[in-house]
Amino acid sequence: MTLQRTKSSSSIDDHFFEESSTASQDLDTLDGLSVFTGSIKLDGIDVEKMGAKSEEELDLKEEEEAVARLKVVVLTMLFVSVIGMSLAIFFYSSNNEYAQFEEIFVSDSRHTFDAVGAAIALKLSVMDAFLPNVDAFAA
Repeated sequence: MTLQRTKSSSSIDDHFFEESSTASQDLDTLDGLSVFTGSIKLDGIDVEKMGAKSEEELDLKEEEEAVARLKVVVLTMLFVSVIGMSLAIFFYSSNNEYAQFEEIFVSDSRHTFDAVGAAIALKLSVMDAFLPNVDAFAA
């Protein structure tokens, strides 16, 4: 593993990245993880850019998770509103249909009772007219 210093941004970095064996040993013990500012190359790979890339990937993952959560919330709200509207329309229309059915049933039952009453009245009047004839024939 070879560490190279490509740029430093402060005098503190200069202190930590001196060209001495102890500084390179200290950086070797970090195993490629640096808490210092500046650009460090590890086997030709820019560690600072790797960190930025992983931060961008983390930001993208966080955004994707946020979008996924938002999708779930929107779909849940849509589902709940559709179910709510369906139930409201069902109960409204079923109450209307029930009231309409009851009104028509009462009207039809009145017509039926009136027709049956008229038929019974006609039969009774026929019997009333027939009984004097039977009584006259028997005498």
